[in-house]
Amino acid sequence: MGPEIDDLTDAKDVLRDEESQRVAAFGRATTILASLGVVVILLRSLTWTQRATVLAPVVSLALVGAYVWWRSHDGHGISKNLLRVFGTVCAVCALALIYALGVFTPIVAIFVLGLAFFVSHHDRRFASVMAAIAIAGYVLLALLVTVGVLPDTGLWKNPRLQQHISMTVIVGSVMVIQLLITRSSRRALYEAVARGHAAMRVAQTREAQLDEVRENLDVALRAGNAGRLTGQTLGRYLLGNIVGRGAMGEVYAARSDASERVAVKVLRAVGDDDLAQRFVREAEIAQKVRGPNLVEVRDTGRGPAGDLYIVMELLEGQDLAAILRDRTNLPLDEVVSLVESTAKGLELLHGAGVIHRDLKPQNLFLPSSTLTEWKILDYGVSKLVGADTMTKGDLVGTPGYMSPEQAESKDIDARSDVFSLGAVAYRALTGRRPFGGADMPAILYQVVHGNPTRPKEIVPDIPRAIEEVLAKALAKKRDDRYATAVDFAIAFRRAAQPGPAEEEAPTATTQVRPSWSKIATGKTGRKRPPWRNDPTTLTLPPADAAKPKRP
Repeated sequence: MGPEIDDLTDAKDVLRDEESQRVAAFGRATTILASLGVVVILLRSLTWTQRATVLAPVVSLALVGAYVWWRSHDGHGISKNLLRVFGTVCAVCALALIYALGVFTPIVAIFVLGLAFFVSHHDRRFASVMAAIAIAGYVLLALLVTVGVLPDTGLWKNPRLQQHISMTVIVGSVMVIQLLITRSSRRALYEAVARGHAAMRVAQTREAQLDEVRENLDVALRAGNAGRLTGQTLGRYLLGNIVGRGAMGEVYAARSDASERVAVKVLRAVGDDDLAQRFVREAEIAQKVRGPNLVEVRDTGRGPAGDLYIVMELLEGQDLAAILRDRTNLPLDEVVSLVESTAKGLELLHGAGVIHRDLKPQNLFLPSSTLTEWKILDYGVSKLVGADTMTKGDLVGTPGYMSPEQAESKDIDARSDVFSLGAVAYRALTGRRPFGGADMPAILYQVVHGNPTRPKEIVPDIPRAIEEVLAKALAKKRDDRYATAVDFAIAFRRAAQPGPAEEEAPTATTQVRPSWSKIATGKTGRKRPPWRNDPTTLTLPPADAAKPKRP
């Protein structure tokens, strides 16, 4: 079973880059060999007619080869039309040179060499036309000389008819075989590169998933087990097993004295005043801001032993992290729903002056009762706009999803949550976090200075308009991002719509989104491209680079 079409598309992109280098090399070789040929011809004792007949095609080859060589290095690249002209000129000049030197002599080998180069081109139609010109041109020329329509005026002649026929058949057959072998080899190379791309994607995705599993191993091991307070009563609530853990506390399944099923979050560290203040603030925020996309808080209190607790609705379903562990990534329509639901919740929080600061897959929950409306969890590290933060100077958030300003411990605003939502959308679409590294400093460096791998390098069918919207949401500078999460969600849905809507989707600013053709040729000037194009590379911080601030 062969590789998928999407993988072949990536393989062709890789091989086209290699092909452009081969065209430059062929132009250089043509120039050098033709120039040497001019010198040899000028040194030989030939009549002016013979010299002119041979020099004309050789000089033409030298000139067109030099032009192609120059174009490949001047930054403009080699266009499809230029390559067609180059191929046609090479074929015509080679036929003229063969006729001038000898139709039935070893000089015909230059035709076979040139044919091998041009028929390996990715454009099958161009390769077929070049093969037709070469094969038909030589066979016709040989037949015309054999039957006497054209005089055999070559420098090297073979007067025997049998030799003429043998050479015509052999050379024609060799060129046909060369065509078949070259096309077959190119297809095999496509498939080999495609299989390598597919294997690399699988390996990188599994590595990303393994990193996330390691980060959440403690949560996974404790969920569903008895906790230190299981079986005890806090206020009106009898605590059951642990169902999860937040930034500051354990979450227990519980029942009220009215048999209502709820979730009770209990502060882990009793006696830690700062943590207690943050825990109380989470309860205040949750009670202050209510909406269908925010977890509902129903009660708060303090237990007999001084345990602070928050009573919330008990949600049945899965968080995004658990879903992505099972499915790797989500289809575009589900990510659209995720972004829209989260944006609605963020709109309520931001409207109340609250910045979440820790949006990540573990804090986005999909209740089994709706399967469309996601809920935002855990406000433990949230910040009230204009209020002094109790984590001032600390690194707050999850490194793989935090904004650059968070990574550098700078002031934040609602656009920091927009960045985090963009990172979550990237993870859900591609199966990989946008920023990774071996340890926290490496991840923080990537957040501040690095670019994520281009989404199409991971999932080839992601629309370009979606890439552009993600690029703007993940811009390093806040002013280049969407002003609100709702603006991001609107642009994301519009970009996901098929047809003309994709072209009309809001695009990132020029500081964030140079055209992909310019990125491919390296012509982005001083502007930062939004993605890394090579998914196998990881930019590591130089030894003397300034590191992000640490807590």
